[in-house]
Amino acid sequence: MEAIVEMCEKIKQNTEIYPLVIPMKTAIGIRNTWISLAGAIKTDQFFDYQKGRFAIDNPDLIQAFNFIKKLYDLNLVMPGFYDNAKARREFGTGNAAFIFDSSYFPNVLKSKMNLNTDSIQISRPPYPDHKPHGAISNRNTENKIWISSQTKHLKEARLFIEWMTRPGGYYALEYMKRSLGILAFCDHEKYRDQLPFQLIQLIEASEGLKLNDPEPLEKCSDLSKSKAFQAAEEFHPGWEWDVIYKGLFGNENFVSLVNELTKKKNNVFKKTLLLEKEEGSDISKECYQFPDWKLKKTKSY
Repeated sequence: MEAIVEMCEKIKQNTEIYPLVIPMKTAIGIRNTWISLAGAIKTDQFFDYQKGRFAIDNPDLIQAFNFIKKLYDLNLVMPGFYDNAKARREFGTGNAAFIFDSSYFPNVLKSKMNLNTDSIQISRPPYPDHKPHGAISNRNTENKIWISSQTKHLKEARLFIEWMTRPGGYYALEYMKRSLGILAFCDHEKYRDQLPFQLIQLIEASEGLKLNDPEPLEKCSDLSKSKAFQAAEEFHPGWEWDVIYKGLFGNENFVSLVNELTKKKNNVFKKTLLLEKEEGSDISKECYQFPDWKLKKTKSY
């Protein structure tokens, strides 16, 4: 990662643009940056499936925070508190060299901001120097489309979902044309001439870039009845993003903040599990523990 710092410093010394732009107007504005950098060091998730606990206090995740803070301390990030739209426009107009963003980012620049995307390049996340690295998580629970039980247009809603997920349909084709991402339900052989596959060698060269997280529900089928994980998550929604934000800009000690966060969230998690056990539940913390899981290797549980 030091090579990234050196490259950013050279950009700043030899050009009039900022090396990096990060939207921070809201506490979750750092999400895309965190996913890429924390994922490369360990995982982008705040829950540790090896130990079964909320773990933003993990030393590797603290290292990810320290790296981001270093970029700010060295004045390598465009200053100010701006939103996604401004950050994307600054990058799209050539005022910033790098941005961490989503796979549909080029389409946003082109269709929403009328900016040329021909010169955009993508790269692998920067990995730690001379030490093992992690990967960005891919969870089975990420992709879901809900239909309200109260809808009066069930037939139309189902038709829309079928249209949107049609492997050779309009949505699939246009998504593949306009983004840097791929869709799992597509026949990829039909889209080899689209942009994602022109860049796919970068992904193929990235060992363990993404991997599937363990699925606790597959280990303990009754886990769907438990509210423990949900209770801890909802105890203070978005707390991790608030802590990262305060650590960067609030002159507060990040380690102290994350120690308080993990202690309280894990207390809610454990207490809820105990209450459920007293009510006859067979669910325990062990349902969330996968000690043999490797952070770069997808394994079926």
